[in-house]
Formats: sequence, C-alpha cells, structure tokens
Amino acid sequence: MRKRVSAVYSMHVRSNPAISEEELRLIKEFIAKDPDEVTLEECERVYDAETGDLRGFYAAIYATYVRGYLISKKARKR
Repeated sequence: MRKRVSAVYSMHVRSNPAISEEELRLIKEFIAKDPDEVTLEECERVYDAETGDLRGFYAAIYATYVRGYLISKKARKR
C-alpha cells in the first residue's frame, strides 16, 4: 500500500490548488517514513489534511492503516 500511495504522490503535479505546499510536504514525508518511525500525531495530521482529491483519499486510507498498525503494536506490548 505504501508503494502505491508513494507512486501517486511522486507524480503529483501542482494540478490541485486546494492542497498547500505544507500539506503536500507533510504527506510526502509521512509516506517516505517507515511505519515504525511514524507517530500517531503524524497519522492524524495526514488524515486531516484537506486535499480535495483522490490523492488525499489515498493518503487518508494509508494514515488510517498505519494508525491501526501502531495502536495494535502498542496493545501487543502490554
């Protein structure tokens, strides 16, 4: 899933004025990180980024997936 979302954002051209440079940078950095190095706060910020297009939907799905992974990992440690 990470590879697919990364591919979508690597081809991103400034065709969507609804996404700010900051949000685009945030999403690209999030996708580039290993899921074990991501924080829950980063997942929330990516999920809440308002992109207004399908790429944002993909990023939100990936952020939700990573968030679930981190929560289950934390629960297993207990």
